[in-house]
Amino acid sequence: MEVMLRASWLVAGLMLAATASCVQTNSVSCGDDKFCPAGSTCAGDRCLRPEQLAACLDLVEEADCFIDQAPGTCRGGACELWFCGDGYLNGAEACDSTDLGGKSCIDAGFYEATGLACTSICTFEVGACTGGECGDDIINGPELCDGATDKTCVSIGFDGGTVGCDDTCGLTIRDCSRFGWNPEALNNVVALAVGGASAADHWAVGTDGRANRYEGAFWNPWPTNVTNDLIAVWGIATNNVWVVGRGDSSANPAVLLQFNGAAWNKVMGVPAADYVDLWAANANAVFVATTANGILTWNGTQWSELGTLNKKAIAIRGSNANDVWVATETSLLSGELMHWNGTQWSPSTLTNAKIRFLDVNAPNDVWALGHDSASPSNGVIAHFDGTAWTTWRAAGEIYNNIASSAPNDAWVATAGGNMRHFDGVGWVDTTSIAQSPTGTAAISGLVSFSAIEVVAVSTLNLAYRYRGQAFGRFESLPFPDPFAATQNSAMWGSGATNMWTATVKGEVFHYTGTAWNLALMIDPLGTVGATSIWGSSASDVWVSAQDGRVFQYNGSTWAEHSVSPLVALTKLWGSGPNNLWAFGLSGAFHWDGSTWTNHTLSGTHVLGAEGSGPDDIYAVTLPDLNGDALWRWNGTRWAPVPRTGPTPFVTTTRLNNVVAITPNLVFVVADNGHIHRWDGATWTDDVVEATADLQFLSGSATDDVIAASERELFHWDDRQWSAMRPPIDFVPNTMDYLPMADLLVTPGRIDMLLHKYRIRTLLRTRPLKCRPKEIACFDGVDDDCNGFVDSTDSECN
Repeated sequence: MEVMLRASWLVAGLMLAATASCVQTNSVSCGDDKFCPAGSTCAGDRCLRPEQLAACLDLVEEADCFIDQAPGTCRGGACELWFCGDGYLNGAEACDSTDLGGKSCIDAGFYEATGLACTSICTFEVGACTGGECGDDIINGPELCDGATDKTCVSIGFDGGTVGCDDTCGLTIRDCSRFGWNPEALNNVVALAVGGASAADHWAVGTDGRANRYEGAFWNPWPTNVTNDLIAVWGIATNNVWVVGRGDSSANPAVLLQFNGAAWNKVMGVPAADYVDLWAANANAVFVATTANGILTWNGTQWSELGTLNKKAIAIRGSNANDVWVATETSLLSGELMHWNGTQWSPSTLTNAKIRFLDVNAPNDVWALGHDSASPSNGVIAHFDGTAWTTWRAAGEIYNNIASSAPNDAWVATAGGNMRHFDGVGWVDTTSIAQSPTGTAAISGLVSFSAIEVVAVSTLNLAYRYRGQAFGRFESLPFPDPFAATQNSAMWGSGATNMWTATVKGEVFHYTGTAWNLALMIDPLGTVGATSIWGSSASDVWVSAQDGRVFQYNGSTWAEHSVSPLVALTKLWGSGPNNLWAFGLSGAFHWDGSTWTNHTLSGTHVLGAEGSGPDDIYAVTLPDLNGDALWRWNGTRWAPVPRTGPTPFVTTTRLNNVVAITPNLVFVVADNGHIHRWDGATWTDDVVEATADLQFLSGSATDDVIAASERELFHWDDRQWSAMRPPIDFVPNTMDYLPMADLLVTPGRIDMLLHKYRIRTLLRTRPLKCRPKEIACFDGVDDDCNGFVDSTDSECN
């Protein structure tokens, strides 16, 4: 509008300059030699058309107006249409001339305010902004990162995982993990139980009526206004939590408390009894176990007795109101497990066990814990699958509690302070987490909110939290003097009940889930060492020896193969019982199920060998005369991986090992922290900050590969390498320091063979990198870190 008016005045001025005494008769004189077009009205320095005035009739100043559906603003009683350059910020304009709408370069993402300008098309111009911005690949301003970051989870205080950089240049730590059971201080609570509505809201309760609430970060004290020892807690919702308080006299009888979201209150109207435990299916189905009055149940309106139990109850759990389990006591050493099916109580078929603790996830997923009725010093763990019980009995083991999230994810606390995990196959101990100086058990409560959130509490004013990874341990190899044990040379296994190790004296040990047994002695004198182990199953295990022999185990007996007489074999790898490769100092030997065939391999002394399939196998050797040290089998012949050409393999350091995850993902570790990676098109040389040469490689998936030195661990997450905290045994200059001798990565586990008598395990119920979905429904791992493992995740149904 302003441009149009200025043009009118310009025309009028030119006409006056040309003919000072002649004025157009169809113009409107505004005085002082100013004219407006015919039909318009003079208004100061503006010429206003009738439609402008009509559009603002009865409208206030600065009101929106329209002329022929074009938008404008009422100014001085006339509608001025919007246009870029009118000096006013209107409509969809980001700015107009000098009107920046109060914005500065900071609003544009920069870290200095000055420099923002407006373009001729009314958009912001940031070319003069300074101070940097998120996305310029330079860390500036308040940024913690910008683009790729060299930060790792370990460097910022975690134990493993990968750090990313988000779109606000902040660090993403979703995949960062803390290994083990990490202690958390309770505020003056000698805890006797733990439970609650969720992983972000739960309670630790204990002696003298004390309670702490965890709300996602810290434990905070909450008054209960009672002095009873609080022995059981169950959460239905954040504003509906129930607690049992034990009675100690007639003046201080047992009490039932309920938390309403604001305060704890005594539950009134509940029949007087000696309450010992409680469980709730929902707000209208609460069950309280008593020692003499059976099971009391609340239906949301009134209390009643659930059937007729006539037994001393000591523990109660269920999956729904018609699937309730109660452990009862008939004497100090014996008891009976009872089941309510919605109509009546009936005894369980679990025999020879006094159950003290229960956990129930579903009618076909029931866990029970106690001791052997005949031998109370022997612990009993039992699982009911809806049809039958499976039991595990351990001599001299006393158990304190059990918690589970699925049939293949259960934790047991022992009186010695150990946490023992079941992965659907076998049990593995983690390191001791809570034992008082007197040896009395400190773990007093245990709850599992998911596969990646398990909480224990103790009588030492401490809670312990597990979030997906913990270092575990097998029983030590059977040597009377562990530090005088034979040096280990190799390891292979398929799970917690099938692990094999070999030593430099030719001893081959097999772990069946409870103990190590000597399965094979290559030479009775111990002069021939075992060099490698590989297997495809528990009934197909192979061991190579220094004298050129290979020993095959079929599940019951060993068969001897003379493969390379008097010439040492160093590595084994295969893809099945009828496809095995033995590598040594004089070539490669192939077993097809009936005969051995010698294949030429110019490189000597194979240091590592593995394939992604029978026609894609790699071997790392000492360099031959041509300098070749990496070889590939393509199904027909062994040939060096090209060091020249369009996709050359280039290295300046000694190669030590290889792993082939797929044909398009191969890793080779070398000295000085070098890791060479083949992606199907090119070789890339990644370098990690290792203080010792990388010697070991193993992987279970494209985003789950571990490279290791004898003391360090590095994880590949399909994008980058990051450091992991190793077990304490790996730290030099400590009393227990033992370097690594072999490495095995399988879903849910990283097993590390130490030089002598030990295997350390990183148990994983969540991966080191959270996957987009539950990729495997059988491995005991919560792949997508959503709290549901395997069949409990909807993606597996």
